Amino acid sequence: MIKQFKGHKRGVWDIAFSPVEKVIASASGDNTVKVWNLVDGTCMKTLEGHISPVLKVEWMCYGLEVISGIVILIENCS
Repeated sequence: MIKQFKGHKRGVWDIAFSPVEKVIASASGDNTVKVWNLVDGTCMKTLEGHISPVLKVEWMCYGLEVISGIVILIENCS
């Protein structure tokens, strides 16, 4: 069965399947990470606070924690 997960305001850059739960995490250009229920397709949690698009998401600690990454460009660092 194919499910559609709706909720991000911009494109999704990465997803990661939890190794222990029936959930995925998605990293988006809207500066958020969302955690989704794979069974019914609902958004369980939105993680805000990134200052730029989130490019990468991974599960850690046996699937109990989510880490995410952004790119920050620094100019004139002489």
